[in-house]
Amino acid sequence: MKKSRRHVDAIASNADGSFIIGGSCLSNRYWNGSLFYFNEINSDLDINVDKSTIFVELEAGVTDVSWISETGRLIAACDSGAIEVWELSNEKDSLGCVARTVEHDNIVSAVSVNANSSKFISADHNGCVKVWNVDEFQPVSVYHGHSDTIWCAAFHSSFSDTFASCSQDGNIFIWDLRQAKPANKLEREFLPSLPTCIAWQPGVDHSLAIGTENGLVAMQDCRVGVGVPTVIEMHTRFVHRLAFAPHQTNLLASVSNDCTSAVATFSNAGSSSVCRFSDHKDFVHGVSWNPLSSYLHTCSWDGTVKSHDVRQAAAENNEASLICLDIN
Repeated sequence: MKKSRRHVDAIASNADGSFIIGGSCLSNRYWNGSLFYFNEINSDLDINVDKSTIFVELEAGVTDVSWISETGRLIAACDSGAIEVWELSNEKDSLGCVARTVEHDNIVSAVSVNANSSKFISADHNGCVKVWNVDEFQPVSVYHGHSDTIWCAAFHSSFSDTFASCSQDGNIFIWDLRQAKPANKLEREFLPSLPTCIAWQPGVDHSLAIGTENGLVAMQDCRVGVGVPTVIEMHTRFVHRLAFAPHQTNLLASVSNDCTSAVATFSNAGSSSVCRFSDHKDFVHGVSWNPLSSYLHTCSWDGTVKSHDVRQAAAENNEASLICLDIN
């Protein structure tokens, strides 16, 4: 496994500064995957996955990962249609698979845990979204609102029953699980191309960031007739993932199939590009902010995980006045 080419697809940070990284081996004899756990990441160094604290192999490729807050457990989405729950030992020296089920009949493209860690969602390439009970590890609802591949699905950062999803069918749905008919279609006439990823802005009830297949990133108020969407050209190709900075929530990072990652700032005064990084050599598919520093971490199909000092890059681009990334 470690001698074959590895595609690194997903990275997620936990509140304590630990990271989980998911990858796939697409050129080996067997199409399998792996998880790499780091107790902490030295922010100013690129990350060598072969030097992870814990390494485990999976029977399928890993497409997305999400922590279940403060439990030492995480959800892994697999390209076999499987969902797996892995748990960190008390000594933080091993990962064990505590549950696994194949509930999807196509690639699972996204997983997301809600604000109070009571539910999580999984979405697949058949347009299906499943809502799960975390404690019982059972799907409690199944929705087929989309008619094509769901590229991304994400729970709201504050509301435990609200999530959004976007699909190759061109639709963005805002879901409210308290309603008998939970899905509401978001108007997207302002977007000239298909949506590919979404992210809720922390601390703002109705603000949703949207990435598109032609490289645009938009910020939109999800309420009907409220506000004017802000659109900025961040990339030249498919935007794969978006992530807001946990310490400064007007900062939005994006990664793309144009092999770059970028950071922009969004506020009531408008939007502006802060910095761009071009050190990956293949599609960049994963992005996560370090909760204990000003660094951004990205992972790519070139098998590498890079660390980016956003504060320094912004200063070099004369954008220092736009951000203040001091971490207490």
